[in-house]
Amino acid sequence: MGQFTRNTILVAFVAMSVSTAYAFDLDIRGEYRTGSEQYRSRAKIANQWSNNVGASLEAGVFNGQGSLNKFKSDFNEVEGWYLYKPNTAVAFIPGADWTWNTSGSTIKPFLRVNWAFAPTWRADVRARYDHNNYDSVTKWHMPEGQSYSSSNDQWQFDFWLTKWIGDKTAIEYNYAWNKKDDSQFVYNNGHTTQYLHNLKTSYKYMPTVVPYFEVGYLGHTADLNNDQDEWRLRIGTVFTF
Repeated sequence: MGQFTRNTILVAFVAMSVSTAYAFDLDIRGEYRTGSEQYRSRAKIANQWSNNVGASLEAGVFNGQGSLNKFKSDFNEVEGWYLYKPNTAVAFIPGADWTWNTSGSTIKPFLRVNWAFAPTWRADVRARYDHNNYDSVTKWHMPEGQSYSSSNDQWQFDFWLTKWIGDKTAIEYNYAWNKKDDSQFVYNNGHTTQYLHNLKTSYKYMPTVVPYFEVGYLGHTADLNNDQDEWRLRIGTVFTF
């Protein structure tokens, strides 16, 4: 995708959100990964319209390794979804993400279901399939001098459990499980499956300002030769306009 096309999408989405929506969210977040010592940041704008259609635009930045000395585009993502609520407790949310970076683009269709099973509790599940529109190359378990090329698609299954404490504080636990669609590819742990644990706490400082903090365990670092555990620390704020 050309730079002009990307910029057109960004400008059109922001203009649409500001001009037609009654409110939209701006999520600004910073991140640090302990094992690989990487810094990242992200900005995301999202809106849910009155017709139950929602969309978001996300831009990720790589800020350096070992120190904050870079400002390099990491990824960009557009997401769209539709919210269907057969009753007040259950919602079905089909949608898709479209992500692109220097390697190419990825389409990620998903179905998410949430259930408010108690006044201050909610459970969510999501199944998503990530299809890369480009090939990746691996030498994993290949004969000397040979490599293997494929789209390296994967499945991701998520479970969230959210608890509200009063009318300002929320605690959210997320478990994610990934599986390679092609067994020739492996994750950083040397296997075709991996998992993630993430705990998030948010506090409604003001009706339009919600800071949050996350800590996640990602398994091993992004280098197969580095066996350090990777912990991910995030701090951010959601602003509603």
